[in-house]
Amino acid sequence: IVSNVAYCILFASAITFSLSDIRWMHSLGILLILFLADRILHYGKSEQSLLDLKGGRVNAATYLTPRSFRALEVAYDIAQKTNENFLLCLLRILASRGEVRRGLLRLDIPHETFSLRLDAAIDASRGTGSVQNLEKDIAFLLMTAGEEAKLMEQRSIEPKDIFGAITRTKDQGVVRLMGILDIAEGDLEN
Repeated sequence: IVSNVAYCILFASAITFSLSDIRWMHSLGILLILFLADRILHYGKSEQSLLDLKGGRVNAATYLTPRSFRALEVAYDIAQKTNENFLLCLLRILASRGEVRRGLLRLDIPHETFSLRLDAAIDASRGTGSVQNLEKDIAFLLMTAGEEAKLMEQRSIEPKDIFGAITRTKDQGVVRLMGILDIAEGDLEN
């Protein structure tokens, strides 16, 4: 909320300054407009492109879209606070996304059915979450999702890529849920 307010103030300042007759204010207004235009062009994109990735150790977070990063962050917080299975929490968050819902519909799985089964799996997993495994789970997800996104020549790791990577985990709750829904490894990839 704070950043949105700051951008609104910056936008109003840019317009006001650019309409000024004072040369330095006018120049500052133009500069602010260029800055805001650049922010708009890069809105919703990752900091770095997977297409430029050469190899070696990387910070996977720089290849996540803001929506992907936010989903991981929220699932992490929920899993830590409630001691629930992180991957199942993440599935719940990602399943609310339109591209994931469309992927489930292509597999003839209505969103309502998926949500009911997922909620049952989360209820069954209460108390089994482990803070020690969260970092390993996230690292595996990002590595798997990043590899798949790079193979598909995508610029960044989208929520749908993370959703597809979850099917490759060996987590018992996820494996059980995918078995109930008859989703095989790789079915949810793009």
